[in-house]
Amino acid sequence: IVWVISIPDNICTSCDQGFPDLENTLSTCSHCQGTLVADPDTFDTWFSSGQWPLLTLGYPDSKDFQEYYPTDVMETGADLVFKWVPRMIMFGMYLAKREPFKTVYFHGMVNDEHNQKMSKSKGNVISPVELSDQFGTDAMRMALITGNGPGNNIPLSFPKVEAFRNFANKLWNMSRYVSLSYNETTSGIPVANTLADRFILARLGEVIEETTAFLDKYQFSLASETLKDFTWNEFADWYIEIHKIEKNDTVLQYVFETLLKLWHPFMPFVTEAIQQTFHPEGSLLMIAEWPKRETKEDTEAVKRFRSLIGLISEVRSLRSLYHIAPSEELEITATPDTTTLLEENEAVFKKMVRVSEIHQSTDTPHQSALAQFETLSVFIHLEGVIDIEKEQARLKKEQEFLEKYKAGIESRLNDTRFTDKAPAHIIEQNKAALSETEKKINELTKYQENLVA
Repeated sequence: IVWVISIPDNICTSCDQGFPDLENTLSTCSHCQGTLVADPDTFDTWFSSGQWPLLTLGYPDSKDFQEYYPTDVMETGADLVFKWVPRMIMFGMYLAKREPFKTVYFHGMVNDEHNQKMSKSKGNVISPVELSDQFGTDAMRMALITGNGPGNNIPLSFPKVEAFRNFANKLWNMSRYVSLSYNETTSGIPVANTLADRFILARLGEVIEETTAFLDKYQFSLASETLKDFTWNEFADWYIEIHKIEKNDTVLQYVFETLLKLWHPFMPFVTEAIQQTFHPEGSLLMIAEWPKRETKEDTEAVKRFRSLIGLISEVRSLRSLYHIAPSEELEITATPDTTTLLEENEAVFKKMVRVSEIHQSTDTPHQSALAQFETLSVFIHLEGVIDIEKEQARLKKEQEFLEKYKAGIESRLNDTRFTDKAPAHIIEQNKAALSETEKKINELTKYQENLVA
């Protein structure tokens, strides 16, 4: 694009008569024989930028123009909806006789962390180059994509970019674990041997479909959030930990390599670097075929696995709450319905919650604590592990402290002298603290009720 394009017109220095001169060949005025000089005025910026879809493809005769005009999507700022976009359409219709693009995607302005417009006078300008140098380009890209809907302004901050740098590190560390058992000759859909395998393959199929659907609708933030939630919370936090027990390498490798392809549009540099560690002589991710669902739906496996990890989380929470040492192996008693699920996943359950024995009974054991998730119930045997009376007294004391703290917050929020003068963010902080305190009190009440002396 050439900026500040001169108007192809000459003006006589004697009579001020103007003459169009597209070829720049005139030098003498035909009226008075005076000298002609170029018109010092120029077309406005939008005259040249309006031709962007045409000139970048070599209008009118280039091969690129013949192949790629019109393009599919034009991406630009929402503030240019009346300045740039209509001019490109008008130039395209006038010169090429076709609209230059089919879809226009508008992004918002990049603001500071408080969603205020950046300006030097405010001192809140954040340099994208500085952020990329410090945290990596992939982290910078993710910070601009995630948590932002089409057309909305984007709050940008160092902590947000840093969080995605940490996620990129997480992805890299996951690749190192996968590489320990990587087999380059492995291909095709792996066989699911366990409940965890069935769950992760079923969920991967769902995530492929959800991510693809979001991208087709230009909902990039929802696509990235869907991927991040699956990658971190289900694959990394649960499946990889269970893989250390069950060791189904083909499922691990299949899921991770598919994730690299799904992540590549969002984080091209780290995913390509990981891909090259697996396939140094292989093709690039950027030209790999986009993943398609290859596994069947398995709602039963998804539901049962979530019940299993929900129960595991409950038992872990009780261990932490009652200050039971991580090295302490426990015995539990499970109800008949629960026992079936635990027996099918015995190695995983025992390892992840440090349990030595699983008993089955409909009776409540003496000196135990109840852990429940949905319809699943187990009693943790606590005799000789903790002093239940002392534990109940400790929990009661902690609850009484939280009740007083809660009363203080409620008193502030009910006082108009506070609510009328305090900044909005301070009031919101107090409301959030009240909600969190009520949640902790309810948990302490439940944990005391679940203790059986």
